[in-house]
Parts: sequence; structure tokens; C-alpha cells
Amino acid sequence: MKLTTYTKRLFRFAAVSLLLTVPALAQMEPPDFQITPAERTVVIEGSIAKLNEIYVFPDTAAKMEKAVRARLAKGEYAGITSAKELARKLTDDFREVSKDKHLHMMYFADGAKEMPAGGPTLEQMESRREYMEKVNFGFEKFERMQGNIGLVEIRGFVPPQMGGEAASAMMTLAATTDALIIDLRRNGGGEPAMI
Repeated sequence: MKLTTYTKRLFRFAAVSLLLTVPALAQMEPPDFQITPAERTVVIEGSIAKLNEIYVFPDTAAKMEKAVRARLAKGEYAGITSAKELARKLTDDFREVSKDKHLHMMYFADGAKEMPAGGPTLEQMESRREYMEKVNFGFEKFERMQGNIGLVEIRGFVPPQMGGEAASAMMTLAATTDALIIDLRRNGGGEPAMI
């Protein structure tokens, strides 16, 4: 099954959109909107198809599909009319099987943009710049602790074209410490090149 433009208006996997994996994004999620039963069905079917197409562990994708189809048969999705609620429910149901905290669904009232194979385009990155600045490009804090130990907390990895200067500034602050702790406990993942 191919995702239609209709479906893309509503949802996509955040794993495909690495710009959007910083956990702080949840604090600035888009406004909720109503979906029809037809949209709900297309989103569920499209999500299953996309999982089977791109998920890193094909056996796990098949297990997620089986679990969601069982829930679908029980009518667990029938009453959902909120884009936000459907994204949350699918995320929870996929994660219950996969145990993959990087896998989540997102919704976009004005349409989700497909990411090219090589990653986000410059235009796509620039469209998120204001938001990325508000979350400091994933760098939550720097602290110099007792004993001249530095602590850098990173909540997500944005493309280096956007967050490279912030990373450089953070590392400049940490340069004179005797030891450095990089705290990734609340990191939602993101762009591998930034790592």
C-alpha cells in the first residue's frame, strides 16, 4: 500500500524526519485536529506498510503489524477522531511490541513533508530553524561541577548544518574541564552525522 497525499497530510514516522526527534518538540507539538474514519484507516494501513518497508528489523515490523491488526479487529481505534490521539495510540501500540523508544508517530495539520534519501534539504532545515533555536539545537545545558568535571546534557541530535555552531560553543565551554560527562539519558536520537 502506498501512502497517499491524503495520508501524508496527517502523519509520518518521526524516524524518517530526523529533524523532529528532539524530545522537547513534544512541548511545541502542532494543534490537534479532527480526522475522519477514512483518514484513520488510511493512516493505520499506511503506517503498517511504511513499517514493513523501512523498519530496521523486518521480523519486528511484522510483529507490530500483527499486534495493530489484532487491536484494529477488536475496534480499539474505532472511536478515535483526534489526530493527536491516533498518533499517541499508534506510538504506544508499536512501542509495546518493538520496545523502540525512537519509533513514534507525529501529525501535521498542514502536511508532512517527505524527507529525501540523503536527509533533510536545506529548505526543510531552515523551515525548522526558529524552533531549533528555541530548544538550543538539542543542547539542554552545560554545567561545571565540583572537581572541574563538565556535564553536557544533549536532548537530541539535529543536522550538523543547523546545530554545528551550538555544538562547537558547548565544547568550547567544556574544553578546560578535567573530565566530561555527556548525559544522553533523555536524548531522543536524531541525525547520526551530528553524533
